[in-house]
Amino acid sequence: MKGREEKSLTDLELNEAVARKLGLEIYPQTFIPPYSTSMAAAWEILDHHGDWDMRRQNRGYFKCILYLPSEEYEAEADTAPMAICQAFLKLP
Repeated sequence: MKGREEKSLTDLELNEAVARKLGLEIYPQTFIPPYSTSMAAAWEILDHHGDWDMRRQNRGYFKCILYLPSEEYEAEADTAPMAICQAFLKLP
């Protein structure tokens, strides 16, 4: 189940999308953290956003919920970093 959403993006494309949303300028030699595969890198997203919840579901996948004052954005994936990335990319 790698990710329940954004199945068409490769890990690199997903990481680039997250980096851009975080405000990182990407050039040909830019190091892009492995947000979708590294929990340490994914923590940067959670630190940036602030209000969040992570749950391990009974069926073994992870669910990340990012909160805004009036809305919630959530995603489910096989790994916590992937769920975090997918939820983050849903934010306006």
